[in-house]
Amino acid sequence: YTLTSLPIIFAAMILSINSFVDNFMATSISGGNQALSYSNQWTQYSSGIISATTLVGSALLGLYLGMGDNVKIREVIRTRVLIAWIIALIFVIPALSAPHFLIDVASGFDKNLDQDIANSAVIYLRVITISWILQALFYTLSMIIRESGYGKISLFASIISLGINVIFNSIFTYAIGMGILGLAISTIISLVVPIVFIYVFIILK
Repeated sequence: YTLTSLPIIFAAMILSINSFVDNFMATSISGGNQALSYSNQWTQYSSGIISATTLVGSALLGLYLGMGDNVKIREVIRTRVLIAWIIALIFVIPALSAPHFLIDVASGFDKNLDQDIANSAVIYLRVITISWILQALFYTLSMIIRESGYGKISLFASIISLGINVIFNSIFTYAIGMGILGLAISTIISLVVPIVFIYVFIILK
């Protein structure tokens, strides 16, 4: 049990470190941390709801895995991914159509909010919305392979994501000086590669 659970625990820890990396890099950008905090409130809302919906999906997947019903297993996987994407889109659409309003909501309609920080938050929000769709897929697929007994694969995917995020954050923030936009792009890139890795693993299995 310990050998099975440790990779899952470490994978969750690495995902938390990933968020810390972005916040740490943002300290080198004027108003970066505050801008990220407003934008990432919506990231937390979407990922939190997606996490809650996995409970039912986990139970169904466990049932069909025990029965060895491959047809139902594929149906559950497709349904879980679809639901995760729908939830992500519910947040993506208003974020793209009314980003200023969402930042105002996140800041509590603070009239004293520095305009440069508000603009940075909007820039970050518009780009980071792409990652919400990717995160929905990454989180759902990671949960599925963990539930299927492949916690180590989920751990490797998380390590890949962290490594890519650190590398590209450093390049975009320090070498190129892209500012808060670079942080958002790094997050997107850091999700694409591990998603492909997990997807290929699932296909091969």
